[in-house]
Amino acid sequence: MRLKKYLTEIDASVFKDMNKGVYKGKKFWSGVYSLRKNNIVSTTTYEEAEKNDFHHSFYIKDNLIKEIANGSALFFWVEFTGVLNADWHINIGDNKSRAVILKQIKKKIKIIK
Repeated sequence: MRLKKYLTEIDASVFKDMNKGVYKGKKFWSGVYSLRKNNIVSTTTYEEAEKNDFHHSFYIKDNLIKEIANGSALFFWVEFTGVLNADWHINIGDNKSRAVILKQIKKKIKIIK
């Protein structure tokens, strides 16, 4: 029984704060990176995304959803492990381009581990 309680406490602590990114002093879970502006144009907390059942169309502005769809912006998030990840569309480019863009995002944020 103690092992089960211990694992439950670990699980709770791991998922306690899913906002592992910090941008301009504010914690966030996900964001939108503009390829035209080479900048982060939007961030969202995990709680806001969860409240909207993780349907980004409910918590990301319409113009940014269009930019994501046409490949001029990228949806990204910081996983609970502290790993930066991104949605990837074929019209953005190959894996080398993906790695370069993720590096650009990493330079602009702080990741909490």
